[in-house]
Amino acid sequence: MVEFEVSQLTVKKYIQRRSNVKMSNATVSDIRFYPDREIDKVMTAKLASCDYIHDHLNIIVIGATGAGKTFYVSALGNEAYKKAINVRYIRLPDLLYDLDQARNKDNYKKKLRALSRIELLIIDEFLLTPTTTAQQSDILELLELRYNTHSTIFASQFLPQGWH
Repeated sequence: MVEFEVSQLTVKKYIQRRSNVKMSNATVSDIRFYPDREIDKVMTAKLASCDYIHDHLNIIVIGATGAGKTFYVSALGNEAYKKAINVRYIRLPDLLYDLDQARNKDNYKKKLRALSRIELLIIDEFLLTPTTTAQQSDILELLELRYNTHSTIFASQFLPQGWH
């Protein structure tokens, strides 16, 4: 029998690669809480604990282009993977493309199930561009499967009132 040792660092790098977090070096400690950015420091620290994931709560991060939304959600994602939580980062256009491709290959339901099982799904650029009726249906189906079972972080430039 051959024995080998896998270092903690190797495991963390593997998990980080699988999570596909956009900014793999983003950390909560690097977030700048300037007054004009209106980022709640206490709430950010609370989110960094990842308790919201265990409670199956969702987060919406809203801000203009260049406000740091991707950095912020990447930092939260990196905190989660450090706690061995299954994380996946994806831009909404890429998610919709993946689902469309899965539909064409007859593994749409399998792809939806896989996405629904991810403990923390980060969807960036949420509804940045108009969506088709089929794409809206895909989003609704995925979110319905995740409802009350897993957490999702949405990063968008628009308030939820405008999402419909």
